[in-house]
Amino acid sequence: MTTATSPPNRPASHILSSAGKPKLLDQVRAAAEAANIDRRVQNAYVDWVRRFVVFHKLRHPSEIRQRGIAPFLKHIAVQEHVSVFAAA
Repeated sequence: MTTATSPPNRPASHILSSAGKPKLLDQVRAAAEAANIDRRVQNAYVDWVRRFVVFHKLRHPSEIRQRGIAPFLKHIAVQEHVSVFAAA
C-alpha cells in the first residue's frame, strides 16, 4: 500500500521525467550514443546515474549538486564494497 508521503513503486527514469523533456536516463544514454560509447559502457553509465538518483531518494541530480557526491561515494565504497581507482 502506498501512502501519500511515499513515492509510487516505479523506476527512477519515470519519476524524473518532465513534461516535454526527455527522461534523465534517456538523456544520459543519448549523450553516450552521440559520443559513440560502447553499448555496455552506456548501460554502466545509465546504471550509475540511476543508483545516484535512487540513493538521493529520487531527486534530480541538478537539485543535489556537489554536496551529494561525497555521501554517495562513501556509500558505494562502504556499503556496496566498490573500490576506487585512479585514472592515469
